[in-house]
Amino acid sequence: MKLQIMGQRSVDYVCRLNEITGNQVLYKIYDWIYSGGSSIDKAIIARNIICLHCKYEPLLNLDEKVLSSIQSNYNLYLKDNVGQYLELKNKVAEFISDIVSRTGEYATELLDKFKANVIAIFGFLFTVVIAGIVSDQPLNNIFTKDITVILELVLVGSVVYLFICYGQSKYQMNKVYESYEKLKKSYDKILTEDDIQECFQGDHLISDMKKTIGKSEKIYLFLWVVFLLVLLVIVEYISEAPVVVPFLKKIVGLFYN
Repeated sequence: MKLQIMGQRSVDYVCRLNEITGNQVLYKIYDWIYSGGSSIDKAIIARNIICLHCKYEPLLNLDEKVLSSIQSNYNLYLKDNVGQYLELKNKVAEFISDIVSRTGEYATELLDKFKANVIAIFGFLFTVVIAGIVSDQPLNNIFTKDITVILELVLVGSVVYLFICYGQSKYQMNKVYESYEKLKKSYDKILTEDDIQECFQGDHLISDMKKTIGKSEKIYLFLWVVFLLVLLVIVEYISEAPVVVPFLKKIVGLFYN
């Protein structure tokens, strides 16, 4: 009878049928392979160890040391797999943490731009007032028609800047959410559904982040709009030649005439 074992090395074994004797270790190896766990992984490891052993001893001379070696190698294999599994889950957790961090940064960017816009407008107003003082012009005549028009154009520019910032913020948020979904989808064939739910916490983290950011954006937009409206009213009130109020009166007059 001729046998061939294909493992890490190829082993050919030839023996006469009348010379074959029983070997309890072979039965134990067989029983161990199918006693639990992945039988395929166990069989591959057993085959490789037996191939290495048969380089020095006949197949039927396997002893308990071979079985112990097979089991030890299988345990090492499991440890390596567990290590890789835990490392993979840690990487997923890092990716999710990075996505959440980026989302928070994009949300605060809108507030930072609002503050920068407020500083720029007040800086311009301060410059106008200082210029009026230096020119010996009475304070009640600082806000002439030209200055009023310029200020209100600045406010219009601020409104445009508001829409640009909001659009940019929404675009960045959508890109982050898309990357989150792509990350989740990329692990569909690697992790089980339960593992994915555990790693991504059932999407609760990203859902809560969306709600928080949505509320923050509404607050920032509200503050920005209120600030611009209040400033417009103040400019129109203190200006010696208001622009918006007369224009609105003309519009209203067209409807009533």
